[in-house]
Amino acid sequence: MKQYLMLARLQLKAAFCSVPKIIGQTVLITLLVVLIGTAAGSLLHPKDDPVHMTIGLVFPQKRDANVEKAFDYLSEVESIKAVCEFIPYEKEAAYQALRNGKVTAVVIIPDDFIQGIMTGNNIPAKIVFPERGTDAFAEILRQMVQAGASDLSTAEAGIYAVDDVCRTLTDSSKAVQESEDYLNQQYFEYALDRKVYFGLNEVSALGSLNLIQFYTATGIVLLLMLGGILCAPVFRQEKNVFYAVVKRQGIRSGAFDLFQILSVTVVAYVFLIVPLLLTAISTIRYPFMKNVISWSGPVAFLRVIPSLFLLLFAIFSLIHAVYRWCSHQIAAVVLLFLLTFIMMYASGCFIPSALLPAVVREIGEYLPTAGYSLLCGQLLTGEIAGKSILMNAGYAVLFLVLSCVKRREA
Repeated sequence: MKQYLMLARLQLKAAFCSVPKIIGQTVLITLLVVLIGTAAGSLLHPKDDPVHMTIGLVFPQKRDANVEKAFDYLSEVESIKAVCEFIPYEKEAAYQALRNGKVTAVVIIPDDFIQGIMTGNNIPAKIVFPERGTDAFAEILRQMVQAGASDLSTAEAGIYAVDDVCRTLTDSSKAVQESEDYLNQQYFEYALDRKVYFGLNEVSALGSLNLIQFYTATGIVLLLMLGGILCAPVFRQEKNVFYAVVKRQGIRSGAFDLFQILSVTVVAYVFLIVPLLLTAISTIRYPFMKNVISWSGPVAFLRVIPSLFLLLFAIFSLIHAVYRWCSHQIAAVVLLFLLTFIMMYASGCFIPSALLPAVVREIGEYLPTAGYSLLCGQLLTGEIAGKSILMNAGYAVLFLVLSCVKRREA
């Protein structure tokens, strides 16, 4: 037992002696993580709205109150209002605005437009795009026009069908007029109230985490995984003579691997638990910090303490196995760097897994980084699930066994 305690003390001392060097290198890696996070935030929250269009609207010379009223209605429909704005112009002024780039397109309404709809003549409106050709805005507008034409043709078909039924069964013009009035009212209600078509069901691709917590958890896991590059001095491969001497002292070879991982885990735990607690305490004074840590109370803290240790041990067991199975330290560093970004991408750490291709998503569910990011996110919310505990414990045991197997082969 004394031999094991001595080995643990020596490994812990070696880990703490490497702290100054590790801190300096960690600062550089942290800057890299911050730059990646900043780039991701700019992509998720662009300053400019790329899908908002300004449409120049030219009414017919023969003023028609129904046309103006119809476009007033359209301007208030939420789904249309979100992507485009109608601005009335005179014809020449509209063309000038199009040439100057003030409007995306010009819609010219012909005479008797509404009357054509009512009679079935369907006189088409003219849509003019700039001379430079079509772009994404033109495609969006085309889709909107097609959707509107589809709704209109469906409404017309319904009205004409009911008209034919009324004329056949009743031969009453009053019945035809009443049915048309009723159907017009119903179609207008459906067209103006989009909630009739769609029900609101909020589903977050981030699960129970908010956006800040999601990328905070990603940043922590990325920092720890890349921090494994700095563990090379602690995880170094000793000569076979050293292990032979250790074995003569009655120490199993697997214990050496275990204490190496534990020593780095303890060091990382000491440096992480303090800022984690300070951030949690700061939520009392600064409520906006709850966007980062949203613990429900002291019970959550008691759950976080052992879970954080397990997370660190699981991550460093993977890093340790990489160093064991690579014959050269440089190869281990390169492999660890590549594995970090590939696995984190496939696990939905950079982009939520719901937005990834199905094949990538299915593979990513079984990668270690999926369990790491899941547990790390739960550390921020304080709601630790049994699934994340089992996943991390399983991967920790697996990679520890792999390290021990490689040690025996050596």
